[in-house]
Amino acid sequence: MKKKLFNNIGLKLLALLAAIVIWILVVSINDPVADKVYRDIPVTIINENVITGEGQTYQVEDGTEAVNVTVRAQRSVLSRLKAQSIEATADLKQMTRSGLVPIDIIIRGYEGRYEKAASNPLNLQVRIEEVVSETFPVTVQPTGTLRDGFVLDGTKADPQNVTISGPKSVVRSIDQAVAPVVLTGISADKEVMADLILYNSAGEEIDQARLTNNIGDKGLIVSVEILNTKEVPVRIDKSGFNIPNGMRLNEVTCEPSTVVIAAREDRLAQIDDIVIPGGAFSLSKTEDKAEYEIDLTDYLPAETRPASDEGLKVTVKIRLEKPDDK
Repeated sequence: MKKKLFNNIGLKLLALLAAIVIWILVVSINDPVADKVYRDIPVTIINENVITGEGQTYQVEDGTEAVNVTVRAQRSVLSRLKAQSIEATADLKQMTRSGLVPIDIIIRGYEGRYEKAASNPLNLQVRIEEVVSETFPVTVQPTGTLRDGFVLDGTKADPQNVTISGPKSVVRSIDQAVAPVVLTGISADKEVMADLILYNSAGEEIDQARLTNNIGDKGLIVSVEILNTKEVPVRIDKSGFNIPNGMRLNEVTCEPSTVVIAAREDRLAQIDDIVIPGGAFSLSKTEDKAEYEIDLTDYLPAETRPASDEGLKVTVKIRLEKPDDK
């Protein structure tokens, strides 16, 4: 038996080698090696304390916060590989004097099943900066529409100022700190939570990933104050007219004849009209017709205001005549 096993041993080894080569060729043909690009893989930065421990911070430049990763493996592997399994890491301990940090690629769960994985670019570009802090007023930015019959009286952010700390170039680029609030459907005073949005002088939103603020866990709260509205007639007190001698009043008209005012609900219940005193008009004997543009804000009752930011103006026309006019 042993003699038969070793008969023609050279031919048998050659046949085994040929079989292996054929198997490799078959596998290569059916499942060839290929390259596949996985885009926008986020880069995780580790050992930040190398920089921050010195009272400094850093900025990632040239859009290298996310990279494209090329993986070389058999197609069967690539078909199952998802971008979520790819980890890109930059260790700040390896940063060069020029601010370059090598990006290491690891594919979890696929160890030994791929030939190569490389990022493009190969390095993270970092710029070290001084940490600065500045305080900015918070501007409330209302959007949306209140329920009919209500107007916005005012808003107030808490806190009213926010202190931002971070890279000097970013902090110095801040032009405005904004708290947007949506008013849609609101019909009473209310406190709402708001996000803090930072803008530069060009109106572009600033990424806050490398910034900190003093808002804390409480967050940004905006108090919204609402007023009711009411449409009331405009009345002209004719008894106060100083009509010239030899003339008498013929006609008085007001356009518009009603206006909309805003106030607290209990205050509006006490108001029936807006009165323009007769002394507001300077009547002349030489004019039988006169037209006046009156700003009603001067005659609004206390604790009320126009419902519109456009104000309240009316046009009053007064016609005089001589007693013997037909």
